[in-house]
Amino acid sequence: MKYARNKIYQWLRRSESFFKTDMVYLTKGGTWLSLGQIVSSISSLLLIITFANMVPKETYGTYKYMLSIVGILLIPSLPGISTAVSMAATRGLDGTLALALKTKVRW
Repeated sequence: MKYARNKIYQWLRRSESFFKTDMVYLTKGGTWLSLGQIVSSISSLLLIITFANMVPKETYGTYKYMLSIVGILLIPSLPGISTAVSMAATRGLDGTLALALKTKVRW
């Protein structure tokens, strides 16, 4: 087990020059959150491809238009703040939820 951990650690350190980020920190702290974002993005892409091939052009255009309107309206709601609160909770930072709620109410 220790051998595998060392090999993964070495591979992550070597990959830092390619990705230009601290890969060890990224895999320790944000693995589950990043995995959720990746799965969500892939499923969204598959859904869009399915809709584009299954429904008429007009219906698909209306669907994309409504999605873009909803996306623009959601900008002030700060959708990424829940991810920030989750990351802060895993790091043991207390009081982040109250600060996040105040920020959401202010915006």
